[in-house]
Amino acid sequence: YHGGIFDQEFIIFWAVGTVAMSLLPGTQTLTDPISALRAFLDHLSHIPEMLSWLEMTTDQEFFDTRSPMTHWDVMADLPIFATAGWFGIFTRGSLLNYTNLVKEAERKGAVAGRPPAPKRIVAGPWYHGGGAVMQGLPANDLHKRWFDWHLKADEDPLYHDYDILDPDY
Repeated sequence: YHGGIFDQEFIIFWAVGTVAMSLLPGTQTLTDPISALRAFLDHLSHIPEMLSWLEMTTDQEFFDTRSPMTHWDVMADLPIFATAGWFGIFTRGSLLNYTNLVKEAERKGAVAGRPPAPKRIVAGPWYHGGGAVMQGLPANDLHKRWFDWHLKADEDPLYHDYDILDPDY
């Protein structure tokens, strides 16, 4: 439901693709065929549930529990590094999530008298899959910087002065 509008073309393509991929033989097929068979049967048993999602409407708890917007208040306290592709299917949602998380983090930070939890987004000329790996950018380096900052921040007093995209970091 992009912007509240049911995207039937996408969801049918996604459901069929997801079901098909879940039924592909697992990596253990040759080494442990019994385990592979159990996994296949388990995946097969979930197909009716997954296809039932096509009948749901937006006012169901199913969507509320999975939607980032219902968790902005909690996520606002976390450092978040997001990516988006300008040509992806989730561009609108990615930008809305980022914008609202920044606002909520600033609001909560102001109330608590502390800096807001950091948020960054990198958006580029990618489709959905390419945006996830930031095609053409040093994704591994950027992710490493981000996690180093937020897992080792206490070791570096200048932590808050850095910019993740600064090539001189």
